[in-house]
Amino acid sequence: MNEELKTCSRCDIPKPFTEFYDREDAKEGKRYWCIECNKEWGKQRWQEHKPELQEYHKNYSRIVRGPALFIYSDGTMQCAICGCDEYGKLCIHHPNNDGTAHRKSLGIDGGGGVAFALWLRKNGYPIGYRVLCKTCNLKQPRKKEISASKKTE
Repeated sequence: MNEELKTCSRCDIPKPFTEFYDREDAKEGKRYWCIECNKEWGKQRWQEHKPELQEYHKNYSRIVRGPALFIYSDGTMQCAICGCDEYGKLCIHHPNNDGTAHRKSLGIDGGGGVAFALWLRKNGYPIGYRVLCKTCNLKQPRKKEISASKKTE
């Protein structure tokens, strides 16, 4: 089996196409740097610009999550149960108590946050979600708990 190779423009090492991230607008459909070089550069950039990047990510989170929180709280930016209005504590609650399974089915791992807010925006902010604070969200029964309680009834 003769696998096609692509040379990384950073480390100058020929590697299989599978060792490059996809990039639609690139000539061969792959990024110019290999995955290893991309990761190395990202770590280096983070160390060199940590305060600026942290501020950027914080602002980006507000730009992306803010509209979803506003829409699903009917403009109040508060928890639907207790009224908490601390932005950092607010989250989107799934209508069927299946947030983990839903995010996993979308390929969103690590909890959601910005990635899930982007999905909501892309899908026109579908109905049924609501804003809860993290404390109230954790008190909601999970899909597993609901299924288990129905079996014991």
